[in-house]
Amino acid sequence: MAFHAVRHLAFLRHTDPTARQVIESVPGLTGILSSWSPAPAGQLPEPGRDGQVTYASR
Repeated sequence: MAFHAVRHLAFLRHTDPTARQVIESVPGLTGILSSWSPAPAGQLPEPGRDGQVTYASR
């Protein structure tokens, strides 16, 4: 369950501005999450038109 939670936080760090703000307020958490792939299972990150990362099924 911890694996899923960390991966979910990594995903939110890239897709949710509010979650990113909270994550960045926790000392050391950004560094830990930067080593985790934010892509949900079966999806790869692609740059979005607005600069945010989007995910596409492959």
